[in-house]
Amino acid sequence: MFNTRKLAISAGLFFGLTLQGASSVWAEDISGPAVAEPNGKFSIEGGIYGNQADFLGLGSFTLPLGETLGLQIDGAAGMRQNKFLGGAGAHLFLRDPSTYLLGAYGSAHTWDGINVYRAAVEAELYMGDVTLTGLGGLESYDYPTMSGGMIVLNQDNSHFFGQVDLNFYATDNLMLSAGFHYLDQVPLAALAAEYKIEDSNVSLFANALIGDSQINQANVGIRIYTGTAIMNSLRKTHRTRDPQNYVPVFHNLALAAPVPAGVCGDGALDAGEQCDDGNTVGGDGCASNCQTESCGNGVLDVGEQCDDGNTTSGDGCDFQCNTENIIN
Repeated sequence: MFNTRKLAISAGLFFGLTLQGASSVWAEDISGPAVAEPNGKFSIEGGIYGNQADFLGLGSFTLPLGETLGLQIDGAAGMRQNKFLGGAGAHLFLRDPSTYLLGAYGSAHTWDGINVYRAAVEAELYMGDVTLTGLGGLESYDYPTMSGGMIVLNQDNSHFFGQVDLNFYATDNLMLSAGFHYLDQVPLAALAAEYKIEDSNVSLFANALIGDSQINQANVGIRIYTGTAIMNSLRKTHRTRDPQNYVPVFHNLALAAPVPAGVCGDGALDAGEQCDDGNTVGGDGCASNCQTESCGNGVLDVGEQCDDGNTTSGDGCDFQCNTENIIN
């Protein structure tokens, strides 16, 4: 079981250590085009998700499309709870690095046979040493019908999702973040921190989600920015280059053993058992007694009953078995 007390202690220690090591001050003029230059970022992170291992690699490539417009393509690949996770996303956005970002976002991710599709709007508001970020829209979960020989009970569904985060730059190179996320119909508290090593393209980060026994997450990682980010602070890098690379959350599949076909010990089909026409009770109203005769080839053999109660030996009845009406 995930221990939220340990998470809080670990996050506090991380924040304290990075605060002690940070030394930059706010001195940069953050202005210019929506995207300063073609650029990328790549990260590796690991930790726990639910109560099992989580390991992800994320990458993004961002392009300027004029003075106020930008495009970013995201990718994700890794192992979550020993199962492959992969996906991609795209952002098309308007931005003034001194004031705001407003854009459209879409993505598709897969894990353990579950496919998640998202369409959303995203926004960022820049206020000195504070950035307010938001993402909201529709997410659709597509579940498999079987997994490992078991029936999947989860039903396909589409619903609203959203998240809001308040990012505070304690220094130009240190960001501390707290937020509220509503993902896969679960409310979650979110914590994050990122510290960019001064005069480098490298940052260290931690993130956490708290609120659901399956989704509780705590990861730490390293991120590398490309381009001229070496000359910029973390705050300027965030506001002149790339939006966030979003990855949805996943609940474990709910599984049940399949009902054995044709088992009806009392001679009558029960709910969930198969009729001899291949359908199931409840779905098609089939509630006839189990067929006791054997006619696997679809034709009544000598000694088997016709649906008029006679046998094939006396009246030459040899038509196809009527699986709904055969008399036992």
